[in-house]
Amino acid sequence: MKTQILILITTITVVMFGGVSTATAQGNSIYFMKDGNAVYSSPITDIDSVFIVLTPRLSVKPSLASFSAAATESCDVVVSTNQPQWNVTSNQTWCTVTKGMNQFTVTATANTTDELRIATITVSAGMFANVTIEARQSGVNPVLSISPDTPISFTSGSGTSDVITVTTNQSPWDATSNQTWCTVAKGTDQFTVKATANTNIVSRTATVTVTAGDAPDVTLSVSQAAITPAKLSVTKSPGGGYYSGITAQAVSGGAQSCTIPTGAGTDVVTVAPGTYRIAYTYWSCYLYVQCMSSGWSGNFTVSPGQTKNISLVGSAVGM
Repeated sequence: MKTQILILITTITVVMFGGVSTATAQGNSIYFMKDGNAVYSSPITDIDSVFIVLTPRLSVKPSLASFSAAATESCDVVVSTNQPQWNVTSNQTWCTVTKGMNQFTVTATANTTDELRIATITVSAGMFANVTIEARQSGVNPVLSISPDTPISFTSGSGTSDVITVTTNQSPWDATSNQTWCTVAKGTDQFTVKATANTNIVSRTATVTVTAGDAPDVTLSVSQAAITPAKLSVTKSPGGGYYSGITAQAVSGGAQSCTIPTGAGTDVVTVAPGTYRIAYTYWSCYLYVQCMSSGWSGNFTVSPGQTKNISLVGSAVGM
C-alpha cells in the first residue's frame, strides 16, 4: 500500500534521477518539474517517498558574550536553524555552555586575574558550516589605552585616520564621537575615525571617547581645517538713490547666505565657496515721491580662493 503524504507547502526541493529538481503541490497531485516545465504529475497517493532537501540555515544572537570579572555570570544565546539537530561547545574550562531548546546559556566563572579572558564557542548544525561567537571576560584591575593617542587632524576634505589600537582587559569596549561629521568605525581591537568634507570657512573640532567596563575613559581630540574661502568684491553706485537689504543668497554647493554693506563704494566680503545670487532693494525719488524697486542677479559660482567682482549701479547688477 502506498504511503500518503500531506504537503503543506506549495513548492519543495526533491532529490531524484533524471534531473528533476522541484515538485509543486496542486490539489491532490504533485507536479514534478525540470527546467521550469512539468515532466509528469502523479496523485499524492501514488508517491512512496519524497526527500526534502532544505538549504541549511544557522544563526546565533548575540555574537559576543561579555562578562565582568567579579562573579559567576550567565548569558543566553538564541539559536535559529532549520536543521533537526544542533550542538554547542566551548574551548575554555572557565566558560561553560548549557544547551536548551532553541538557545544555550553561556556561564563564566569569576576571573581572579588581570588578564582579559577569551573563549571561542562553536555552534554546529547538520551540514551547515560552524558558527562561532566569542565570550570575553574582564580582568580584575581595569586597564584601557589606545595607540596612537595623539590628536587627529584632517584637511577640509573627507578622510580616514590611521588604525588606532585598543588595549584593554575589559569587555565590552566602545568608541563614540560627539559630532555627526566625525564618525568611528570599530573593529575587534581597533578603530578608525572618519570625517566628512568641511564646506564651512570655519574649522571644527570633535572628541572621540573610548570606554571599557570600569576603566577610566580615554579621549581623543579630532580637528578639521576650514575650506579655503572665496570673496565677493561688491561695488555700489547708487546714483541719486540708496540701497537697503543687500544680501548674497546661498543657492547650492555649500554656499552660506550673508549680508553686504549698503553704503556706496566697494566692500569685500568673505564667503564659503558655492553658488549665490545677489538680492537688493533700491530706493530713489521721482517728482518728490520715494520709489522702491527690488531685484536680484542671476546665479553665479565662486571657487575656493576666488574673488568675484560685482557691481550695483542703480537698479541693475553687473558681474
